[in-house]
Amino acid sequence: MTRPHVAVVGGGIAGLAAALDLMSDADVTVLESGRRLGGAIDTVEFAGSDVDTGPDSFLARRPEMIELATRLGLADDLVAPATGAAAVWLRSGLRPLPAGLVLGVPSSLTALAASGILSAAGLGRAALDYVLPSTAVGEDIGVGDLVRQRLGPEVHERLVDPLLGGIHAGRSEHLSAAVGAPQLLAAARGQRSLLRSLGASAPPASPTTPVFLTVRGGLGRVVRAAQDALAAGAGSVRLSTEVIELATAAAGRGVTLGLAAGGTLDVDGVVLATPAPTTTRLLASVAPAAATRLNEVRYASVVLTLLAYPSDALPSPFTMSGFLVPRTEGRLLTAASWSSSKWAHLGGSGTEIVRASCGRIDDERALEMDDATIVGSVHTELAEATGIRSEPHETRVVRWRRALPQFEVGHALRAARAHAVLESEAPGVVLAGAAYEGLGLPACVASGRRAAATLLKQLLASD
Repeated sequence: MTRPHVAVVGGGIAGLAAALDLMSDADVTVLESGRRLGGAIDTVEFAGSDVDTGPDSFLARRPEMIELATRLGLADDLVAPATGAAAVWLRSGLRPLPAGLVLGVPSSLTALAASGILSAAGLGRAALDYVLPSTAVGEDIGVGDLVRQRLGPEVHERLVDPLLGGIHAGRSEHLSAAVGAPQLLAAARGQRSLLRSLGASAPPASPTTPVFLTVRGGLGRVVRAAQDALAAGAGSVRLSTEVIELATAAAGRGVTLGLAAGGTLDVDGVVLATPAPTTTRLLASVAPAAATRLNEVRYASVVLTLLAYPSDALPSPFTMSGFLVPRTEGRLLTAASWSSSKWAHLGGSGTEIVRASCGRIDDERALEMDDATIVGSVHTELAEATGIRSEPHETRVVRWRRALPQFEVGHALRAARAHAVLESEAPGVVLAGAAYEGLGLPACVASGRRAAATLLKQLLASD
């Protein structure tokens, strides 16, 4: 068998994971329309430290990112947060989140009551979960709908939506439980009471088993190490190279990529690791049925603001990892991550580094503001929440436009159908990325590796 030449369009973490796997059996060309690799992963120098402006950690219970970091020689640089404590910002102030939350859903009514986050009426409504009839969840259900039915509106509005709605920048009542919260879906199927089911299935708290991990020095190190590995192997990277057309061979294998700068690239197969709107456009002529299904995926925009303060500007040390802000509070902020407390390697320098997030699928106020207005508004809200007494001495605003796909109820089935239709319409073209199997770096790595295996299998079958 002649060694095939394949292309990976899109240099985010899913595309890089696909390229690394493909390289063992094929020559690989990564085509990235931007000036750097990494997609949403970007580590910048800020206030004397390396700080992530996209995701700053990943779930430790999934193995894919740990395996990738280990493969790239970064296992010894994986670190857990210095603190797991966090809060929710209500009108009554910062309230520490109760222990035992599973994706924002309480597993202990006692811990929930002690937190003071719910009103007496809200706590009483949550307790009805123990006696309410079972909730029919079927193949999928909206996370918010499930939580409201079992535990009432306050648990949804003050805990679940700030966490899961914030992660996805969407509305948790529309979020597919099958994609965004499979643990909750399994718990709802396990017992009549969601509280009892989560309490029985939740692993015991252990300080030696972190929930999240990151790479010391920033997640951008994973991207740089992947780029180096490609360069050392059978891979090449072409930056600032936009693919605008896709054509498949009339018979046999083969894909032709049309480039924005002119010319074409002929390859044996391609992984499209691009956002759904880009993928939809590229597939429109060669796989219209698959393109139609992908066109249903909506995206939300977010704005991340980095702020640096002198540590003595706080009335007392901020010891939590950050806080969430419910949409019902009407704030510009959706969350604040106190990086210098959260990560030991970013603390101890006399500078407080804060990552402030704004923006939801139905709130693009921050996206339309200029940098100075965003910084001023975010600082005002941070000062109100924490009592910080001075202006930031360094700031940076990063806009992530149409960056977060929305996984609405039934998304998993729609994505599976898109993959299946694509295989029949355009063999030799496969999909990878956050739009299909969920947000989170482990899910994206898994998507890329799965796409690589699928493409190699198709090429082997056609030989």
